[in-house]
Amino acid sequence: MASLKAGGKLASKGNVDGVARWIEQRVKQHGSLDVGAVNGSGDTMLHLAARHGHARVLELLLAQGPSKDEVNARNTVGHTPLHEAALCSDSTCVQLLLAAGADVHIAKHADWTALHLAATKPNANAVQQLLAAGADATRLNKDVGSENFKTTEADALHILDLLTAKCPQGLNQPDHHGLTPLHLAAMHGHAEHVSHLIAVGADATKADIKGRTPLDLARARRKDNTAAVLEACSS
Repeated sequence: MASLKAGGKLASKGNVDGVARWIEQRVKQHGSLDVGAVNGSGDTMLHLAARHGHARVLELLLAQGPSKDEVNARNTVGHTPLHEAALCSDSTCVQLLLAAGADVHIAKHADWTALHLAATKPNANAVQQLLAAGADATRLNKDVGSENFKTTEADALHILDLLTAKCPQGLNQPDHHGLTPLHLAAMHGHAEHVSHLIAVGADATKADIKGRTPLDLARARRKDNTAAVLEACSS
């Protein structure tokens, strides 16, 4: 597999014209473009374009007809280009990769899928695209309290609605530490999220493996506004 040099820099910077010329030159010299070429971090040009949200560059690269293995190539930390697009919160890049055969079920280290990553970002469109492509909204990763229902960004309520509609059973699904989405919202002091979760059916009495309810966590972390919401619900 060829090493990635000038083309990778152009892709990272989003230089559409430069990438187009580079592709033309490589095809002229070698008969085709090795989209699977990697740099020292295992990144292909697809990774680099997706990481920085350069949809036009990504489109040019995908037009070269990469194989499914190349579209789903992992770098040294286990990221595929789809993971990078989800982290960048770029729904256009997500859609381009899905159309090219990106696998929504591939997990990076600690079992983070693209949906896990997208759900922590302020882009409900990307979450919706991944769910429509078959991403599993109930899948847990290995990190503490980081299932798909944990999101603290601007689109959080919309994302919560999308995830709840797709898998209502996930609303009270605990992670490996017994933390539900409501526990997570409470411990981080997101009073609006707490109200919303309770309104759509979250169980405020559910305890984690240490016997702590969402109210216990809110009080322990001095999240007074959030604790007040939970107290009102339990009264």
